[in-house]
Amino acid sequence: RLGLILADAQAPVVLTHSALLAKLGATGDTAATVVCCDRDLAALAPLSAENPAPLATPANASYVIYTSGSTGVPKGVPVTHHNVVRLLQATEHWFHFTADDVWTLFHSPAFDFSVWEIWGALAYGGRLVVVPYLVTRSPAQFYALVAQEKVTVLNQTPLAFLQLSRVEDDPALRLPLALRTVIFGGAALDFATLRPWFDRHGDTTPRLINMYGITETTVFVTYRPITRADLDSPKGSRIGQPIPDLDLYVLDSALDPSPAGLPGELYIGGDGVARGYLRRPELTAERFIPHPWKAGARLYRSGDLARRTADGDLEYLGRADQQVKVRGFRIELGEIEAALSRHPGVAHCAVITRPLPDGENGLVAYFVRTPVAAPSDRELRAFLHERLPAYMIPTFFTPLEALPLNHNGKLDANALPAPAIAAPTAATGGYAANAIRPRTPLENDVSRLWTELLGRNSLSVDDDFFAVGGHSLLALQFIAQVRQRFGVDVPVSRLFDAPTIEGLARFIEEHLPPPPPAKPLRSLITIQRGEASRRPIFLIPGGWGAEIEFLVYAQLKQHLGTDLPIYGLKARGAARGEAPHNSVPEMVVDYVDEIRTRQPHGPYLLVGECIGGVLAYEIARRLEELGEKVGLLALLDTERPNKASLRQFCSEERAELRHKTWEVRIAQPFREHRAKLAQLPLGGKLGYIWQRATRKCRGTAPSDASPTPLDMRKVLAHYPRLLMAHPIGKYQGQFTLLIDETSHRTLGQLGWDKTDHGAIEIHVLPGNHLSYIRENAATAAAKLRELIDQASAVLL
Repeated sequence: RLGLILADAQAPVVLTHSALLAKLGATGDTAATVVCCDRDLAALAPLSAENPAPLATPANASYVIYTSGSTGVPKGVPVTHHNVVRLLQATEHWFHFTADDVWTLFHSPAFDFSVWEIWGALAYGGRLVVVPYLVTRSPAQFYALVAQEKVTVLNQTPLAFLQLSRVEDDPALRLPLALRTVIFGGAALDFATLRPWFDRHGDTTPRLINMYGITETTVFVTYRPITRADLDSPKGSRIGQPIPDLDLYVLDSALDPSPAGLPGELYIGGDGVARGYLRRPELTAERFIPHPWKAGARLYRSGDLARRTADGDLEYLGRADQQVKVRGFRIELGEIEAALSRHPGVAHCAVITRPLPDGENGLVAYFVRTPVAAPSDRELRAFLHERLPAYMIPTFFTPLEALPLNHNGKLDANALPAPAIAAPTAATGGYAANAIRPRTPLENDVSRLWTELLGRNSLSVDDDFFAVGGHSLLALQFIAQVRQRFGVDVPVSRLFDAPTIEGLARFIEEHLPPPPPAKPLRSLITIQRGEASRRPIFLIPGGWGAEIEFLVYAQLKQHLGTDLPIYGLKARGAARGEAPHNSVPEMVVDYVDEIRTRQPHGPYLLVGECIGGVLAYEIARRLEELGEKVGLLALLDTERPNKASLRQFCSEERAELRHKTWEVRIAQPFREHRAKLAQLPLGGKLGYIWQRATRKCRGTAPSDASPTPLDMRKVLAHYPRLLMAHPIGKYQGQFTLLIDETSHRTLGQLGWDKTDHGAIEIHVLPGNHLSYIRENAATAAAKLRELIDQASAVLL
């Protein structure tokens, strides 16, 4: 395709980079001089560094954008300097752009939305932030960029903005925005999708504007402000009124105006209309027609259907020809058909759009094989990848004995079968009989990424990404997530060559960057090593979070079984000379870092007891923000933070502290000494007592950094206050609350019914807050083990 464009444009010079040369294809049919900016510096040195003299006039072409062509040959649209400048002048009274505005260059230069982004910023002296490609594929990263760069003017397709606005569904991810104007274009906008945005931001700051446009009429044609009242209007994409220097008509097949309410084709005239198609006079004459009512003027026949509403507004109804829009890109289906028909194994073919499992319209190809070859989906996809951009490659390829025809001998698109795709399995599992389950941690990780992107569970490691619902844009999202999570760049060609979980996991493993130097662990401790095949349990204790707290769970651990690896997370500050955390977010970041030294990626199994459940909840939220899965979040007798519970907690914990201090400092050592004395003869008894008494008299300092009761009281005054005063955010996932029966009778769901969160599962355990994990530890352990086993079974 690039070769065809170069030949058609007849550009005398092509500026490129040596790494991109292979993508240019053959340039032998053109007189273009190819200059590699990184390789040909010596050849460029003698040339003048001065800007060339300004020779262009307003009537000269400022750029040529190529759109999809029905014959398989892209068609170039030259747009003049005057076309672009008058667009900014004719809309200035609506937008009042200034040098203080900050814009993003979000879109590809192949999409004319970028013309508006570039010159809307630069013509007014504003700042233009060039968005890295991988950031455009990650709504969360782009949202953070918009906030960080204080963007004031944002241009988005409706789908891209919907994904961006969903980032704010989690209050913890919301950031202050400087937006004053959001402009929609590139696809039909369903106003109802804007309701969550209006609920959070209102309809004045920023203003939301819907603009309809076409490459052949210089980016935009109409202007339509959107208000909250539009959310309740009849469904349809309202595109408003024409830009003042344009004429817009809704005409029938005889070029007569269509009455209000009846559909017709949109025709556009005025200063925005381009010259025509580059070196395509026949096509230009077909689409750029003489104006029926203005001598010497022209109209562009858009191929778009619309109708006027009773109040004079315009409603966009879709395409009238074979050109379609898929995920914001205008595509001529005929161009894909022409490229596919060049494969030696394809005798006849047809390409249509169909709703895909993700709810979006996608491309589906149907073909009849030639007698000499039977190409696979993978082969056809790779073949098209060499000739077309990724957004034009069909998601499914369906072989047929013959293409269905109607009584006129034309393709009967309604008779084409739905593409073959297995129905998604239930969320709880159910592998097919011939499925191969993930066998390595990396295969598990890749399988989870596919599940998130494709909305399918129980994938086999030899499943083809595209055969189970993947498409080119999902492939790019997958590549971006792999880069973010593993630091590995997967070439697009690799996804076409080996599009399986097994093949991609092997590639990632071979290209993983070396691990960073290990940091000393300050919070993570090993409670029980367990079996290497089991997923570890991470336990966040109650009380003051110190290591001594884990003594409380001795009976619980005994009943859970010895096969489970169990790690604890102790608070900093109880050991001598150790500074405590200053905030819950600081604590969460440190805990997550240490958890990931034992388990780099999820799904994670988290258990928090008493006040430690608050911390477990926040750790789960942090892991979710990092793109990780939490397989189990179990809160044991954890009350939702509030001031009243803080006072009650501190009172109970002081009593508990006295009990534990007596137990650790006096009762437990006394039992140990008595047991040793019972085994010694009289002389040995006297020697044993003398040795320990003189050591105490000499004031020998302990050899370790064990906390003193004073240290414990200091932490007790700090750790619970941090947690109980912390405003918890929304956790999207499911979690389980285990409550002792005494607390359940008096406090119900411990305040969690007043929190915005995902699904919650509740189990009541016998006993009170102290006895449910002591005298009744066997019952509590049995329920917790059941939850762990259920979560582990789903994660296999």
